[in-house]
Amino acid sequence: MNNFDIRIGKKIRELRSSLNISQDEFCKMINNIITRSNLSKIELGKISISAEVVKSISEKFEISPYYLLDIDKKDIDKNEE
Repeated sequence: MNNFDIRIGKKIRELRSSLNISQDEFCKMINNIITRSNLSKIELGKISISAEVVKSISEKFEISPYYLLDIDKKDIDKNEE
């Protein structure tokens, strides 16, 4: 477990809770690209999330992948200059 995985898991859990949906419902909404068991492990920071899952969640719920990854886009833009 590392801090990055824990922060991402917390963001996903917060998103799911704000929508008042179960882990099973969340998985169905992202076309079951992960199992409920793996979603639970992601939320707990026990496993890392794949880029595919980040993309799917971002698109389905219309949120920035930067938000999910807990990255400040300004920092990325600054590094590109």
